[in-house]
Amino acid sequence: VERKGFLHHREIMASPSPHYIGEERQQRNDIYINACTAGEGSSMGGCSSTIISTTQHGRWTRRIEQRRDSDSCIESIEFSTIISGQHGRKRRDERGIEKADLKRAKRYGMAEHGRKGRMKYTHGGVVFIYDPEKRREITSYKSNAASETSGTRTTEPIMLSKVNGNKTSFERLQTRTELQSMMMDRKDMWTSHSILIVDMSGSMRRDDVNGARCRSDGVWMTLARDYIQGPLLAGQRSNTDLVSVVVMRETPEVVLSCEPTDWFLYNKFLEMREWDTIRPCGHGNYMPAIDTAEALLMLNATGSCALSVLFFSDGKPSDGHLDHQSRLGELASKFGRRLSITCIGMADTDEDFSVLKNMAEEAKTFGAVASFEKPSLCAESLGSAVSSLATTLTSSMSDMTKGGQRRVVRMDISRERIGISDDLHLTNAWSIFDGRNVSKFLCWSLEKNDFVELFDFRCHNCSKDTRLENSSTVIHDSACFCAYCHGASFCNKECLKAGLKRHKEGGWFRRCIDIKKLIIEEKIRRVPLPSYTVAIKNQIYNEGAELMVRKFRFISENYSFTGIKYVAKESRFVEDPDEYDEFHRDFLRTQAMASDMAKSFNRAIDDLFLFSPPNSKWRGKVKMLPRINFLEPIIVEIFDANGKPSRLMIEPFLEGKYEKFNDNMGYVKAVSTQLSVIAEEEDGDSSFDNDSFGDGGITSSSHSNLLCKDLDDKYIPQAFSHYSYEKSNERFMVVDLQGVLTPNSDGTKSYSLTDPVIHTHRQQNEKRNPVWKFGRTDRGMKGIKAFFDSHVCTDVCRLLRLQEHSM
Repeated sequence: VERKGFLHHREIMASPSPHYIGEERQQRNDIYINACTAGEGSSMGGCSSTIISTTQHGRWTRRIEQRRDSDSCIESIEFSTIISGQHGRKRRDERGIEKADLKRAKRYGMAEHGRKGRMKYTHGGVVFIYDPEKRREITSYKSNAASETSGTRTTEPIMLSKVNGNKTSFERLQTRTELQSMMMDRKDMWTSHSILIVDMSGSMRRDDVNGARCRSDGVWMTLARDYIQGPLLAGQRSNTDLVSVVVMRETPEVVLSCEPTDWFLYNKFLEMREWDTIRPCGHGNYMPAIDTAEALLMLNATGSCALSVLFFSDGKPSDGHLDHQSRLGELASKFGRRLSITCIGMADTDEDFSVLKNMAEEAKTFGAVASFEKPSLCAESLGSAVSSLATTLTSSMSDMTKGGQRRVVRMDISRERIGISDDLHLTNAWSIFDGRNVSKFLCWSLEKNDFVELFDFRCHNCSKDTRLENSSTVIHDSACFCAYCHGASFCNKECLKAGLKRHKEGGWFRRCIDIKKLIIEEKIRRVPLPSYTVAIKNQIYNEGAELMVRKFRFISENYSFTGIKYVAKESRFVEDPDEYDEFHRDFLRTQAMASDMAKSFNRAIDDLFLFSPPNSKWRGKVKMLPRINFLEPIIVEIFDANGKPSRLMIEPFLEGKYEKFNDNMGYVKAVSTQLSVIAEEEDGDSSFDNDSFGDGGITSSSHSNLLCKDLDDKYIPQAFSHYSYEKSNERFMVVDLQGVLTPNSDGTKSYSLTDPVIHTHRQQNEKRNPVWKFGRTDRGMKGIKAFFDSHVCTDVCRLLRLQEHSM
């Protein structure tokens, strides 16, 4: 009858006996039939439906209701699949449920299997029990899990379709199975591994998320759309990016383990939207889920892939008496920056997410890239939070590549909590290297574009320090030099006599003739050091994209700390010796070039004061502007207990509030862009013909007509980056400025900076400076353009006569 689309008439002799009008007969009496449709000979010219009903006397009556809009027509077709019995209708009447509610529940509702082959649909505050075999309504009732002001009662849910066809063909499935098996054997092939912890406690059944059918549906939908589909379409993920899913209830369950990111995985996430696949129930215990996530993260101990953890929850943990904060911090300490953690709390505004927020903050103190998100209860807000983690993971994957090749993060380290107080004396947490295990110290020569050694004041016979106790460069009167090279010192004549032969022939220290050559070539500098015994903290306390940082101290003869505090910087990655030496060369070359440019910048600021008119209003402000200084790193070469050499890069520890003022991706620290007027600027050429960073030719007449109203300390770092581009004849730019602003004794201030990045204009440098290499952080003209896209010139830029650039 439904298939033909018209009403088939027949006479039925009915008896008023209740046995005759039984349940089975009554089921047929409420069948909704498409009476006529457009294009099938309908005399109504529109879309209509026919309802057949039976009176108490068993007579058939025919009632046709015309549906004037297409939506109503679709609803009538849907109703044709639901057969209502007397019991079902009675329950609906008692509970104020319309049959249209059943249709919507069956079409959009959360589906789960019940007893006796029945299906249970939940939608819009209505629970509908349905027999799919007989297409019969069993019963329905209202649920208190639906919100009156949000969710399916106000917003239609977003329904996503599975991907079929070539992308999910049987041949691809076979290939995927083989790949997944191989990936478990070849873990060096992994590019990323994401652990998704999803709260599936009973409260996730609540229907209050706009654009989703319930909270759990909103999670799975946004994960499918924004964590799988979006990155796949953007080409940011492949089948070497693995995903594991942990369902958090009273006990955790790993429902997906190391699944490749592809369209098969996307389809699996869509399946998990249904309660028939994963049903929210019970309590949500955080601690077992964190333990399970750690076990999954440890499946790959090679350090070759980026890691991420997404923690979805809609409330406080059921095991609230446990210390989840410290537990997640312990997890983060094993992976540091390699691990991205996003904790998402999705619930009403008054829900307490302090535990989840503190977990993210604790992970951040151990170097992990962690954040807490509290999106509003709508699919788009949830999707934005999920997308942010996907973006962070992509950035982490980029950090772990060099020249298209994956890099392996060192796994032989542990991390201490950021902000922990410094040790006042040596403890077991420090490794000590005495004079015999410290080989030499090196610094960088910008003129020679190479390492130069620091003069070694240790006795070439007994290795004792020949200097005075105040660590000056003066040698004791009783000590003496080698008469030939004047570069080797001895404690006294006895040591000279005993060690001179070894010194000439070579031994623990360099040969006499080699030292003589270095001194002639000016490859040895006299720079005082506190001592030649050093100590390094075993745990790292900070970590960047390229470097990890440990605490470093010089040790006196009585094994106490001496001199100022230092930090030791090492590469985060496993490098061969040649690459590690090149890493140090790039870093020291970059910092030395930036330091030389800073000296030029400081001279330009000094000249503004010296040559400014005495009555100019801005002369006093210029004098107080901060200057730029870059730390000068030193390389120390040490030997471990097995005689294996390694090099550490050390520099003074920066005391104060450490800040990043701009980076190599175009970020500029937010400052006011409201500029004062600088009047009557003179036209002139901003370029310089010389290659050095000498004086720019500032004279007293150059700025006699300028009136600067806003010369603030905060504008100096951006002005310096701008200055470096013009002063270098547009050949490079110094960015990624980070460090502290410290006061000086004369009332002025200074920016003490470290770890800069230099972007080079490669076309202009190709012929004139082919040796200029500044490492993998050099983004060339892309980096320079990114800076100028964000930078807004201030009065400092204008006072230095810097030109605005449009790239």
